[in-house]
Amino acid sequence: MFQGVKMAAMAAMMAGVSMFGAIQVAQAAPALSSNPADFTSLTTVINFNTIPAADPIVGQELTNQAEAALGILFAGGFYVYLDPGSSTVFGTNFSDPLGTLNNPVGIAFASDITQIAFEFEAASDIISLAVSKDGGPLTVFDTGISGGVIGIVDPAGLDAVYIAVAGGGGFLLNVFAYGGEPDVAGPVPSVPVPSTLLLGMACAAALLGLRNNRRTQA
Repeated sequence: MFQGVKMAAMAAMMAGVSMFGAIQVAQAAPALSSNPADFTSLTTVINFNTIPAADPIVGQELTNQAEAALGILFAGGFYVYLDPGSSTVFGTNFSDPLGTLNNPVGIAFASDITQIAFEFEAASDIISLAVSKDGGPLTVFDTGISGGVIGIVDPAGLDAVYIAVAGGGGFLLNVFAYGGEPDVAGPVPSVPVPSTLLLGMACAAALLGLRNNRRTQA
């Protein structure tokens, strides 16, 4: 059910999102942050070396693949890429560094989340992020960075995130983490949280620690 509904919603949204141009910006609460103190509810970490469908194969596509155990769905030309220099698997928007660069790419969630944080290894230009809920208007952020840790907090909840690079460029994503439940009155329809892992630590420390452990193991 999640895959069918989300695929339809994401397909419609991706068709109307071209580098986030001509998109109505929501007057909502999402906020861009790089402050670890803002990220206290990251319950699930996505390490591209350990996604079940993402064996370390150069250019393996994740688009249209639902990771049922995690409750997420990738869209728009999202790939995993094995960097031959570091033997690290990254999430990317290309299957070949010399090929097509897909902008934007998206990630949908089975249930609303309130926090998401990314650690980008690098990008060819400034990274933009956008979020939406229930197929509604986008809230777009120019992160001002081409690498490092950045995230979005939205107490009202979001269920889709889009990544794009200025000038139609490419990016390498080390890891991302997400979690939190919307702060709304009354009962909240929900899907069980995809993971029981509770980080309980600062966003940047968690992401950078995971990165260092992964590279040590490599």
